[in-house]
Amino acid sequence: MLFRSPYAVLVPMLNAWAKAGQQKIDEALDLLDTGSNPQPDIAGMFQLHAALISQFAGRNEAADKNFKAALQGEAPSLRVVQAAGRFFERSGRRGEAEDLYRRFSERAADPIYLADDIARARAGQTLPPAPSRPADGMAEALFDLASALQGERTGDLAQIYAQMALWLKPDFPAARLLIGSLLENEQRYAEANAFYAQASGDPTFGWSAKLHIASNLDQMGKSEEAVRVLEGMANEQPTRIDALVRLGDLWRSKVKLAGPLPEYDRAIDAYDRAIARIPKPQEQHWSLFFSRGVALERSGKWAKAEPDLLKALELEPEQPSVLNYLGYSWADQRIHLDRALPMIERAVELRPRDGYIVDSLGWVHFRLGNVEKALGYMEQAVELRPQDPTINDHLGDVYWRVGRRAEARFQWERALRLEPEPEAIPQIQKKIVDGLPPL
Repeated sequence: MLFRSPYAVLVPMLNAWAKAGQQKIDEALDLLDTGSNPQPDIAGMFQLHAALISQFAGRNEAADKNFKAALQGEAPSLRVVQAAGRFFERSGRRGEAEDLYRRFSERAADPIYLADDIARARAGQTLPPAPSRPADGMAEALFDLASALQGERTGDLAQIYAQMALWLKPDFPAARLLIGSLLENEQRYAEANAFYAQASGDPTFGWSAKLHIASNLDQMGKSEEAVRVLEGMANEQPTRIDALVRLGDLWRSKVKLAGPLPEYDRAIDAYDRAIARIPKPQEQHWSLFFSRGVALERSGKWAKAEPDLLKALELEPEQPSVLNYLGYSWADQRIHLDRALPMIERAVELRPRDGYIVDSLGWVHFRLGNVEKALGYMEQAVELRPQDPTINDHLGDVYWRVGRRAEARFQWERALRLEPEPEAIPQIQKKIVDGLPPL
């Protein structure tokens, strides 16, 4: 969201809540009239606060109108959906509230945010109280603006507004989560975790807070603590997969080598448990099968890796990472080259500036004996990724086959200086001395 001035957005909202506290409701709502402000994001924010002020004043018909206006657009925020849904519940329209929560959850990256709201609306249980203090409304206004500013290179200002929101409304888990995220962006992991911990018991934001805590513990070198947090989460919610996926990713990030290593075994075990929780894999699960396939391939278990990579491709046929990884793996093993070539060509079409994928296309042409074609792609790949040892090594191989022997040795020597994987070092050293064997 782009603002000419954050104050031009914040001041009317704060003044409106001050007027509401003085029972000058009409004046408050006039300050939030969006008729002269065509910017949709600002209009939506003002509509939300007009709805909250009308609700505060007991003007339910006006609140209903404003909430519905705030919900217009392709992607209303979680805060808008939750506030509107709870208003509908208080108005005795539990079915309408549940439908709203469900529609948001279907679009959201993580449906857990509104899980408690859906269950409560369905059961007709008691709602948390509606905001009853103007200070709470002011806190919401500060939080809304901080949320809008967090991605606009104005993190410091967003943090100030979020801290002010928390000062006005100490029981504000969403603000604690936001401050934690802003601190995490600055790599202030311990400080971020202090805020996440304070939000970790909240039914809406607690799960996300705990995932962040685990990630930050790992960043701080406290991986064993991170593992305990993630395992505890996996036990706490036996139908969810995200904690196990994070656990697998954590273990996989610990190794840069290929071969049978315990970290790969632990990653594969976490992914196995996650996949076992999926009744029927859907499109969004492609990355889980891809991650397990990569871990299996890197640990030398190709017979198990290939079906996972094929499953990932089945779930997401146009995913460049899968097209590239599977195609390159086949090319590297000199198998299925006729299938690998169009797959990697498609990956390059989708991601033409990715040096790794361009290298793969050169490599499959090299394996097919199309060395002149391979040369062009390999030189382009080195331009895109000049510090990658494998790509430089590949270019050396191609130079050798086209008769440019001195340049080949130069590329292999460069690859050695770029710290390749340990198992590749003896092979590169041998090529520098002996070159490639005859075809």
